[in-house]
Amino acid sequence: MKDMIEGFVKIMNRKIITDKQVCKLWNINMIPALEYQLQGVVITESEAKQLMAPVNTLIKHKCKMPSTLPNCIIYDKDIYGVKDLFSLQLESLSKNIMYMANGNEIVRSIFKIQMEQMQQEIWTPLCFAEKVSQVKFTTKRFVGNALIVLDYKNFRLCDHENYDDLFQNHRIKGGHILIEEVLDEEFKFYKNRIKKCGVMFVEQLIEPYTDKMMKWTHFLKENGLALRIEPKWFKIVRDRITINGILERELYNEMLIKRMGKEDTKKTRSNENLSEKSRKETNKEVITWRDINSNDNICSIRSKKSRYRYYDEIGKHMLEYDKLQENNDVINSPFLINYKGCDYNIRKKKDRSSECYIYIEKDIAMTIPGRWEKDNEDIKYIKPYMTLENIDKRNVSVHRIANTNKEEIIINDMVIDKDKNDLRTNAKLWLNSVIEKMGIYENLNNFIDNDFFDFTDKEIFLQLGGIIQKGPDLNLDGFFGIEIFAKNSKEEKFSIEGKVRNTRNEGKFMPLEL
Repeated sequence: MKDMIEGFVKIMNRKIITDKQVCKLWNINMIPALEYQLQGVVITESEAKQLMAPVNTLIKHKCKMPSTLPNCIIYDKDIYGVKDLFSLQLESLSKNIMYMANGNEIVRSIFKIQMEQMQQEIWTPLCFAEKVSQVKFTTKRFVGNALIVLDYKNFRLCDHENYDDLFQNHRIKGGHILIEEVLDEEFKFYKNRIKKCGVMFVEQLIEPYTDKMMKWTHFLKENGLALRIEPKWFKIVRDRITINGILERELYNEMLIKRMGKEDTKKTRSNENLSEKSRKETNKEVITWRDINSNDNICSIRSKKSRYRYYDEIGKHMLEYDKLQENNDVINSPFLINYKGCDYNIRKKKDRSSECYIYIEKDIAMTIPGRWEKDNEDIKYIKPYMTLENIDKRNVSVHRIANTNKEEIIINDMVIDKDKNDLRTNAKLWLNSVIEKMGIYENLNNFIDNDFFDFTDKEIFLQLGGIIQKGPDLNLDGFFGIEIFAKNSKEEKFSIEGKVRNTRNEGKFMPLEL
């Protein structure tokens, strides 16, 4: 575009023409060609002024006006009406962005992908339209640069301030305290390092059950990252959101209020993957759960598969190492060693000097990454990448959820009376209210008294049939038949035919076969 404009100015300088003719040639010949170029590139206001400067000087020279004459005079439609590149670009960009955002399904999808890519590039959970005024791209981005230019002239794609509830899907969900708000001006210096760790929210750095900030190594293991030196941005965040920094890592009340009543994604995620979390691939992971009877935390290292039908895995029982645990706080990771001679031991030959093996309760167990270390006496112990306080509260939460799920299953299961007297009483109530006291009544009554329990607690096949009355109301005509077969049993089938009482007014019946 710069070469085209310079060539136009050189030609016009050699021609003996008036200022009006120059303006007309610019608007008719040059503007369409430049507009075509602007379809694939976005220029800033300063760049547009530099491109327009030779044209403005040419027109002022032709009309014999001083070079200090305001440009607005030659841009005015009632005077010269010279078309400005930046104004034309604003008009073109606003139309293109609206077409892309509201076009057909394919165009909308491409535009949405571009918006999400820019959101990832600047590393913010907010909508790109909210951050556009603070963004500078290192490479050319048509949509991004277009929104930046339009925002400079108060053209905004989304108005989140006034219609916040309509644009929730434009944001990345996962927390309520942004890491960029905590770091403020320092965020731009550490953005790439934070991006590599996948951190957008402060909640990602907080233990979900204790409301304390994680240790750096615990955060890395929780997110499956390789161990590395604690970075400066992590220290800055810890100093700004905690009361006593690295000592206890307790959050300020302001941070707790922001998190109050909010659902924690880490709690949800850990509870959804109970079956997977109880499995482990190496011996550097600690499996822990809460004992149902003693309400104590049980820790183990997976050892081998179990042949017992109720348990799939067997693990080595781990217990806190008293020598090191005496001076250890609940806000730190526990020291665990192989336990010997405990009551949980499932060995057939129980020896107080041998390692204890226990069944792993996989339905309520959680797997935590750990690391093996040695003390001064060369005794090996393992430290999980989670504090003792967080382990305890996590096990309590998982245990509570597991009990809730069991209660729901029990409620949904059909309840069968175990008391024979109750079973007979209920069966005879049905017999007296449904079957006429004639014919088969005595056979059914004898069946309830003598053979009824041969068919209880067994899987059965039931066949029920009847004669359907023709007419507007479908119902049994009074006669029906029943056959009961006990599956995988030597009991003979029970079959009977009879007559139902008051079928016409009691309800509608359909024959069925199970």
